[in-house]
Amino acid sequence: MENRILIAVSQSPIFKNVEILDLQELLGSFIPTIKEYKKNEIIKAQGTKLEELIIVLDGKLKARMDSADGKSIGMEEFSPYMSVAISILFSPKKILPVTLFTVENSEIFCMSIDSIIKCGMQNRQIFQNILCNMSERVSFLSNKIKFLQLSTIRQK
Repeated sequence: MENRILIAVSQSPIFKNVEILDLQELLGSFIPTIKEYKKNEIIKAQGTKLEELIIVLDGKLKARMDSADGKSIGMEEFSPYMSVAISILFSPKKILPVTLFTVENSEIFCMSIDSIIKCGMQNRQIFQNILCNMSERVSFLSNKIKFLQLSTIRQK
């Protein structure tokens, strides 16, 4: 794996505080993929199955939830090193509730769910990071829902 990719992945909350040599050894035994996307390109559509960990290496992604009546809500933006929808990755159905698209030209790191589980089993820090990141996402989304429920500008 290229050094620049290894360094970028090590900046992700999923792999933080993991020694770079340990990370290189771990990721070397799995086969992550690197994908490039142009601006405004859809990475995953709402309602599709998410079967791999996605980490932004470069660029910016956005998650948007669309309703049947044509309304859209911007849910979250993902900048470099952020993981995307990790809570969905470990859910029973793995169905993405948002459309994930690029805001600018972007490069992402993808790793199968089996590989990330094996990494977590082999490295306690990665396991803790996954749980912490999932907890942070749940808290963020809970606050987002609370904000959207408030009806007046003063309440918001």
